[in-house]
Amino acid sequence: MPAPTAAELQALWTLAPITPPPERSPATPPETARCCHSDRRRWIDRPDKRRSGWIRTTCGLCGGFVGYRPPDHQRTKQTNDDI
Repeated sequence: MPAPTAAELQALWTLAPITPPPERSPATPPETARCCHSDRRRWIDRPDKRRSGWIRTTCGLCGGFVGYRPPDHQRTKQTNDDI
């Protein structure tokens, strides 16, 4: 096997011109981005099927689960007398 020539060795070490990466679109478009359920006006409250008297809250935009809570009359509300 003959030894490589200087031109062949130099060809191995020359770098191809660096081209910028192509423009990429975002992974998820803004209109389909993950919902954060922060807009309480869009929450939907329904009675929970498993826990009598409890309310199950879901997001009206994506349908995602927000949480459970007791009915309003069971909550303890701070009044002026408590302060």
